[in-house]
Amino acid sequence: MSKISAYAALTGPNIASDDVIAIVDTSATATKKMAADQILQGALLAASSKILDTNGNELTSFTTNGSAVNEFTIANAATGNRPVLSATGGDTNVGIGLTPKGTGGVVLTGNSTQLLTAGANGTTNPVLQVDANTASVATGLKLTGAAAAAGVDLTVLSSGTNENLTINAKGSGTITLNSTGTGNVKLGVATLSFPTAGILADTNGNELIKFPSTVASAVNEFTVTNSATGNPVLIAATGGDTNVGVKINAKGSGTITLNDVGTGNVVTSVPIVITSASANAFAVGRQGTTNPGFLVDASTATNVTGIKITPAAAAAGVDASVISSGTNENLTINAKGSGTIDLNPTGTGNVTTARGVLSRSATAGIGYATGAGGTVTQVTSRTTGVTLNTIVGEITLVSAAGSATWQSFTVTNSAVAATDRVIVNQKSGTDLYMTHVTALGAGSFRISFATTGGTTTEQPVFGFTVIKGVAS
Repeated sequence: MSKISAYAALTGPNIASDDVIAIVDTSATATKKMAADQILQGALLAASSKILDTNGNELTSFTTNGSAVNEFTIANAATGNRPVLSATGGDTNVGIGLTPKGTGGVVLTGNSTQLLTAGANGTTNPVLQVDANTASVATGLKLTGAAAAAGVDLTVLSSGTNENLTINAKGSGTITLNSTGTGNVKLGVATLSFPTAGILADTNGNELIKFPSTVASAVNEFTVTNSATGNPVLIAATGGDTNVGVKINAKGSGTITLNDVGTGNVVTSVPIVITSASANAFAVGRQGTTNPGFLVDASTATNVTGIKITPAAAAAGVDASVISSGTNENLTINAKGSGTIDLNPTGTGNVTTARGVLSRSATAGIGYATGAGGTVTQVTSRTTGVTLNTIVGEITLVSAAGSATWQSFTVTNSAVAATDRVIVNQKSGTDLYMTHVTALGAGSFRISFATTGGTTTEQPVFGFTVIKGVAS
């Protein structure tokens, strides 16, 4: 083995294949060790110098730089520690470059839990770490770059056909996607799975949608479908069952509000069933449950009655019926306070019943309200006819002396049908008058009257009431 003295140049073909480059003490036979920062000086390596193996093949090739101030420093290590290849030199910050040839790559082969680690503190809380310690490891990640605006692709590598990709935060930390970008996060043909309870949060980390603990045997779910211009977005119940319902629950006494900012209608083509024990089980109005336009109170514990509304074809009417588990049920319609119940105020048809109409009030009874009546005053003589087209009214007779002789006049009234019944009575006057309806036809009736003997000159008032009737 040839030995090279200190500060000798590595020159010429005088170095045999098994030579060792060493620094020796010329006064001794032992190998001399280099002190820290000692340099092999002299014309050691020319440009493009190489180190060859025992077969004369290249092991390492050196390319020199005339103004070089940075270099590699190789440090060996004691048992349990790793050798270190460092960038050193005159510059304050010196990087390390690895440049493969052509399409070759940089490959790290090992089975360490820290096969590749990057960070300011090495393996202590690194920024990036690759764990290849699994004995049968055959999966990994492939990162593929592209031209500008063509994106970056992160893909699972595997010898298998199908492989999962798991991304974990630590502890209760969250996984944030695209926090600084302004584009969307898109999912291809994918399923979001939550092993237990899951949450979709807003940009502040607050809960938007919460998914409770999963149902192990679940076969039904929601499907959300977007749409083209002019068509609605669809939220549908789907799944393995033939018929799948949808349940929407508010919390506590909270309410469920539909389309409170839209101007369109809420439309359904299937039955709507609301199961609730609330006094505000179903409320419709501009202010919700505050003075609503319609309110269903289902708070009665034993509630088994209700109203059924049945529409029909045009001109066939609408039916409102009581539903109950009992055989006979009353229907009570209440106004508030001294308010009245007005039936068909805008329609021109009648209000009819197939059963009796009864009043249980000791003072109200059955009759006509303000607006149904009218008044008229007779002129010329007490046999002169009058016209008053109301269902109830008052007639003031012309001023004349009373007579026990019967007299008559006709009341023209378009509200009267030939089958109606008309009641006439004296409302005021000094003399006592006997009054009768002595003729009745469509559009008119005749009143006959006489005093019981009085002859006072005055204007008595007769009242009449028409009761609608039929002959069949």
